[in-house]
Amino acid sequence: MNKARILGGILIITGGISIFVFDNDGIGFLSGILFGLGIGFVLTGRFSYKSKV
Repeated sequence: MNKARILGGILIITGGISIFVFDNDGIGFLSGILFGLGIGFVLTGRFSYKSKV
């Protein structure tokens, strides 16, 4: 596994835990962003788009 996928897994776990820990605290938006970024990193496995042209 590369670093981006590991970071994605950590973001998914952090976002999932914070949804339950900070319930009704206004953190739901931030938890959703962390969760979404984590899924993106796990699926793509890279930090940025590099042009090969």
